[in-house]
This record gives sequence, structure tokens and C-alpha cells, in this order.
Amino acid sequence: MAIIKIVETEVNNTPRKEYELLPEGAYEVYVDRISDIDTVGDIEKTSIMFRVRDDVEGEHANRTVFTNITTADNMGWKLSNIARAAGVAAGTDFANLTQYTAAIAGKPLKIMVGHREYNGKTYTDVKAFYPTRLGAYVPKVETEDLDII
Repeated sequence: MAIIKIVETEVNNTPRKEYELLPEGAYEVYVDRISDIDTVGDIEKTSIMFRVRDDVEGEHANRTVFTNITTADNMGWKLSNIARAAGVAAGTDFANLTQYTAAIAGKPLKIMVGHREYNGKTYTDVKAFYPTRLGAYVPKVETEDLDII
């Protein structure tokens, strides 16, 4: 008899859905979350979560896509492209990934999403980063009906 049994979970009595790939295409996003920075030797690494904006017209609002970044030499192009798309001025230097991520946190940008195959599975992949022509992300304000007696 098994000691540990893994079962399908439900949230609010709704069966859990399979992960649905974000369709390929261009999306207006903002930097929503940045994972804690790990250090391996001299290399720092983290993951950035981009969230599709819900304050502009379009499908897939609030869907997320991740990209990994490191301070490895071969990652310079990606770090530069993300920073420039997020509005960081050319020629800006950062001493570490902590300073870099602070500069891009919450910033709006446009990304190009594609798909890639790995070990027989398809994954969402951010292929390019562009400056947005839109302003800063403005979250929708949820209002609650309050009856005041």
C-alpha cells in the first residue's frame, strides 16, 4: 500500500485545467514578478514573469509568460534587449542583477511569443522584446458593491 498518493486537485470545486499555451504573437505586457536571484559561482540568475496587460484591448489578459536571465557572457543580448524595451537608457551600467531587476520591475513592454519543442513537449518562449507605444500599466480597480445602512 502506498504511503503517499497524488490526486487531482480542485480549486473552489472547479476541476484543475491543463496548462494552455499562450498563442504565438505579439503581446503588450508588464514585468509582474521577478524570482529571487540565485548565484552559482560568479553567475547570477533569475526568472522574470511578464503578465499580459488587462488595461488595453486584446485577448489573453492576465496570462503570464516567463523568461530566464543570467549574468553569463552569452546572455548580454537578452539583458540589453529587455532593458531597452523597458525604457532603460542605452549606456546604463548595473553592478549586479539586483540593480538590473529593480530598474525593469513593473515596466511595460511588448514581447513576441513563439513556441518551442523540447523532449516532446511544446513550451511558450519569448522570442523578442520591444518598447511599447502605450503608457505605464494601470491596473483595473475592482469595486465592491457596498450597501451602507
